[in-house]
Amino acid sequence: MAVAFSPDGQTVVTGSRDQTARLWDARTGAPRGEPLKHDGWVRAVAFSPDGQMVLTGSDDKYARLWPVSVPAIVDQEHANRLRLSVEVRTGKRLTDTGAVQQLTYDEWNTRRLCFEQMGGPCDRPTWEEYNAWKQKPKTKKTVVDVECPPATKGGTQDAKQAK
Repeated sequence: MAVAFSPDGQTVVTGSRDQTARLWDARTGAPRGEPLKHDGWVRAVAFSPDGQMVLTGSDDKYARLWPVSVPAIVDQEHANRLRLSVEVRTGKRLTDTGAVQQLTYDEWNTRRLCFEQMGGPCDRPTWEEYNAWKQKPKTKKTVVDVECPPATKGGTQDAKQAK
């Protein structure tokens, strides 16, 4: 069996006796895309330095270059983290009908806390961004807990709040 990690460490490529090379999510072990097929044992695999291509070598006497597509979001945790990232950075959310809606400070703060629990972004809001949110008029509702708002078809449901 042949194995290699992508340059960013996010993907693994394997080559095996079943005449295929396969891409895998390095964190979850989930397959990424369809098998890359040869007509012989795949004995060599390698990523290009930029991680955009995979080179495979097989007993069928062919070396093949395959494009590596950007992985689709396959698990809900990644989808929720992406959604929260956008909502926290923009202060807006998509409604179930696809309309863009401004978040209240409490809604934004609940999402920010949930996002941080999920690992958050690479950076944090600046003090100016935080203060700008603090200056926005608050609703009469206050956040009781930081239960993350569940994802719905088009966006999110409001966070659990009490009157």
